[in-house]
Amino acid sequence: MDEHTTNLIGIKLGSKYGVLSDQILCFDQRFDIRINHNASKTFITIAQREDLIKDFFGQNIIYVTGIVGKNGVGKSTTLRYLRDLFIKDKKELDEREQDIVFFKDGGVIKVYINQYARADIEIDNETGLPLEEVYYRDYPKVLDRIKNLTTIYYSNSLETDFFEKESVNYYNVSTGFLKEQIGKINQAVRSKKIRTLGGVKRFRYTELKRQVEFLRAFNELQRRPDIPFKRIDAIAVNIHTLSRNDVDRLRSYLIENIERVTDNMSLPEGFVRDLSDRLSATLSEFGKRIEFRYEHGTDPLQGRFYENLTLFLLRSILQDNVLIDLLIQQQEHFIQLIDIFREGQEFLDHDNSRYGRLIDNLRGLFEDLQRRATEKNEKRSKKQLPILAKLTDIEALEVYFRRHWPEFEKDKHSLTLRTNSDLFSEFFERHYSTALDLPFMNMRWPSLSAGEESLIAYFSRLFAILKDIRSDNVLMLIDEGDLYFHPEWQRDYVHFLLEFLNSELIRPNGIHLILTTHSPFIISDLPRENIILLEKSEDDLGFSNVRVSRPEKRTLGGNIHTLFTENFFLGESTVSSFARQKIQDEIIAPILSSDRFDIRKVQQLIDRVGEPVLKRILEERLSKRLNG
Repeated sequence: MDEHTTNLIGIKLGSKYGVLSDQILCFDQRFDIRINHNASKTFITIAQREDLIKDFFGQNIIYVTGIVGKNGVGKSTTLRYLRDLFIKDKKELDEREQDIVFFKDGGVIKVYINQYARADIEIDNETGLPLEEVYYRDYPKVLDRIKNLTTIYYSNSLETDFFEKESVNYYNVSTGFLKEQIGKINQAVRSKKIRTLGGVKRFRYTELKRQVEFLRAFNELQRRPDIPFKRIDAIAVNIHTLSRNDVDRLRSYLIENIERVTDNMSLPEGFVRDLSDRLSATLSEFGKRIEFRYEHGTDPLQGRFYENLTLFLLRSILQDNVLIDLLIQQQEHFIQLIDIFREGQEFLDHDNSRYGRLIDNLRGLFEDLQRRATEKNEKRSKKQLPILAKLTDIEALEVYFRRHWPEFEKDKHSLTLRTNSDLFSEFFERHYSTALDLPFMNMRWPSLSAGEESLIAYFSRLFAILKDIRSDNVLMLIDEGDLYFHPEWQRDYVHFLLEFLNSELIRPNGIHLILTTHSPFIISDLPRENIILLEKSEDDLGFSNVRVSRPEKRTLGGNIHTLFTENFFLGESTVSSFARQKIQDEIIAPILSSDRFDIRKVQQLIDRVGEPVLKRILEERLSKRLNG
């Protein structure tokens, strides 16, 4: 056994955690843990097995454990317990006096025992490795003592515990967590911008950025892992189609906002009304222009880009109450602002190369506004106005699109950037964060199914962590990672995952993978000893408890249909509940009764039964009834 690897061996849960209590779960069958009790002592024996095949799952994988069972037996609960061992200040694990956690840390066996129970426990170490007992007070503080290990947690469910505190060597890459938190994984994106973005926008930014970086690394490999990423060769940039209603809604919103901000200000009589009239007239012209283009069937994509950009700039300025306040102080600037947008419409029709003048005019206006406000010692204007930085970014993006427009692949609604092109690299290196701020632009992989999108998101998150972490040892906790895949991909899921983890993309070579699943395909990929089976039962008093065991039959390469009929999946029935009830009530019950029944209806139902043996039996029963 490799003396340098660090991995989880098993846990003994004492008091209740979720639905689990007083259970031993061994996650690494290279070791055997046995616990016996008498009236005063708990005796623990740890032994080492030598009959397992080395590198069975590849050179980077220490071990793979599958946790299987019906709903409500504690599969996800088990992973959450393991996750909580590595989280800072995890109050849910306080006072776990009867829990014991077993680790192999390099060449040492470490056993975590509550300090109040130390006198009641005796350990017999038969592994041949040194043993260290680590005593904890409240719960096993594994993160304090296991340094050479990175833990990664992924769940497909949208959990509510969004505000957990990741520790130095613990990452949560679940969708629910990343939509609410920045998360340590986003450090790999290396952008200060993500800290200023809202949750959904930040999630979109980091997800696509990670996916692009992963695909670049994937495509550069001489031997690529056998994962179906063949159709990810382009990004589609969809541009919103404006309507007259969009402009009318914006006009109402901006005028209401101006009136709300200026409500308690001492302003010249009629100033706000005149301002609103000017703005309304400018946007009315804009709306007529869009309506004319729509009615006459002219919808050039480039023109649509500039129309959206113009309205975005106007909205950004006039929904910012600080900017409105500053403009009111220099009232001629407010009038000038609206005139800039009115005159700027001429740049949209025939000569987009002049569009930069609109941005230049806006920049000049706000630079002058800032200078005058600074001279009046306005503190909030001493620093550069945020709008100036935004104008600089938008100007660079506009120049990029204008310069390269003839080179893009285009259809009616979107343009396409090929992932192997310089256009693509320049966009993501210089302009992607700016484009993300523009709500009228939506970027997506155009040819992917939902399953393919899920797959690339999943692997790109793992790649973002595994390429940078310093530790060679990884505990990877994946809760139903195959949940939304088609059965064909469920069949290939473990293969895809092992191909990825054993590829040149990955640096760590001591990965311990623990999976929960409902899929018999995954069970078919694992030997019997690699599977933990959780089964719920009731005692004589009617109380439920969960029993931990291994499948009775060998599972590696097992027939999927046979595995489906095992108790931990469907039991003896392989027919869905609705169909079974339909057959029982409307075919079998009428045939067996002594009353007359609708023969034609029963025959129609039998004709629709798909299982051939069942169908033949039903036909024979109907024939026997009819022929006496």
